[in-house]
Amino acid sequence: MKVVSVQEMKEIEQSADEHGVSYTTMLENAGRNLGIWLSNKFAHQRPHSVIGLIGSGNNGRDTLVALEYLAKRAWICIAYLVKERSEGDIYLARFVKAGGTVIHVTDDQDFKIFRGILSHCVIILDGIFGTGIKQPLEDDLSLVLYHIKANITESSLKHEIIAVDCPSGLDCDTGEVSESCISADYTACMGAVKQGILKFPGVKYTENLIGIGIGFPKDFLSIDQKLTFIVDDNYVQKHLPKRPRDAHKGTFGTCVIFAGSEEYIGAAYLSGKAAYLSGAGLVHMLVHPKVHRALAGNFPEAIWSIFSQETLNDENKLIHSLVKIQKNCDALLLGPGIGQSVYSNNLTEHLLLNNIKLETESEKTIQGTSPIIIDADGLRLLCKFDRWWEMLPKNSVLTPHPGEMAALTGLNINEIQSDRWNITKHYAQYWGMNIVLKGAITVVANPNGILAIIPIASPALATAGTGDILAGLITGFCAQGGDTFEASALAAYIHGQAGIIAEQKFGQSTSVTANEVLSFIPEILRQINNKQTACF
Repeated sequence: MKVVSVQEMKEIEQSADEHGVSYTTMLENAGRNLGIWLSNKFAHQRPHSVIGLIGSGNNGRDTLVALEYLAKRAWICIAYLVKERSEGDIYLARFVKAGGTVIHVTDDQDFKIFRGILSHCVIILDGIFGTGIKQPLEDDLSLVLYHIKANITESSLKHEIIAVDCPSGLDCDTGEVSESCISADYTACMGAVKQGILKFPGVKYTENLIGIGIGFPKDFLSIDQKLTFIVDDNYVQKHLPKRPRDAHKGTFGTCVIFAGSEEYIGAAYLSGKAAYLSGAGLVHMLVHPKVHRALAGNFPEAIWSIFSQETLNDENKLIHSLVKIQKNCDALLLGPGIGQSVYSNNLTEHLLLNNIKLETESEKTIQGTSPIIIDADGLRLLCKFDRWWEMLPKNSVLTPHPGEMAALTGLNINEIQSDRWNITKHYAQYWGMNIVLKGAITVVANPNGILAIIPIASPALATAGTGDILAGLITGFCAQGGDTFEASALAAYIHGQAGIIAEQKFGQSTSVTANEVLSFIPEILRQINNKQTACF
């Protein structure tokens, strides 16, 4: 699904209108398709009853068209007019003709009626305010929202709330919300996702995002060329590396991973194992002797190269070993748990400089080399090199959390968190590489200005080691030959979904560890692959 600002959506709709799909047609399509989705989603619900909260704008019209569709199919439909609509409103008249009931809000008595409706009506369509709402709300509107929200909260039933385009009380550009904003179980995004839905604090008021088509022309460039999109199951299905039946381990690439240290031994295991779980054919671990001794018996799939301090001191031997390893490397990961020691700094420097040397000797351009993925301590060590971005292939990937992004850019963490999307996009273009800015709602940007949004925020991922898993997944997908931006986006999505499943399986997020998140990656891939049509 594409992500747009409010102004961009207006421009898209204007362009569609100019290309033969009128505003009226788009509105009709939006409402009807919402009605179809509701009918299918809640087919099991008994009784078939729904209340629509109707405002005076286009969201109210979309909601009325959806209610009309359901009323014609014998649903019990009530339109609760929070704001009066214009006299002679054809959508209201059509709804009544289809058998719907209209209730006008005029005084406190209506809230008593509303409470009565809630006692037997589970499904609520929130069509009060649309994308044009700005904060702060007018006092009378805020009060109406407050009463509606309070009545829903106090109801004895668990309601299914579906926001039409966005929850009422949420700014669709900034993500700001009023105190009376109505939280949604589903958000029906008309034509495209409005960006405020994916920004905090607004994201806390939206749950499952549902794409509702409004009838854009086929191959409609005005929407197809938008540079920001949400990663979902469909995207992952499309970009997962193919697994031909006649494949061998060389088919799926070789990862080289420099990870772990005496203090962070587990980082090597988590990143290396994640690379294998992505489907990579071979994972070659470059580690300190203490890391090897701790992990070798628990990670039998790995290939090991052990670099002691003595090895680093013998430069000729070191370079000979690295050349041999890197010549057979399809993706190189530097950083998870390597620490800030002289040892880590020296080996990182040799790996980066040796990569450039290999390129010079093979007469390739640096843009054509195997990608380097840099994570965690590797990012902080990177900052020690002058103009470090010139040392990396242009298809490389940086995976900072906000603190590491602050170290790379010189900005403070608050600046980064307040404008995550634009800052990530800017530095991806400036440095000429892919950036995965981790955190609740991870964003992935490439040098061409394209931004992928991972619509997942789970406290299950807020624990040590989950970043190592993400770095390993990215490296594994990159080694299999895919575009590094696409590999980063699908890895971030799979990683997030593994956290969600772990949280669901345990019934809470407190006790989820990185190892549990790692263990659910195969389940996520199974679910996604099962959605694909088998081809023999």
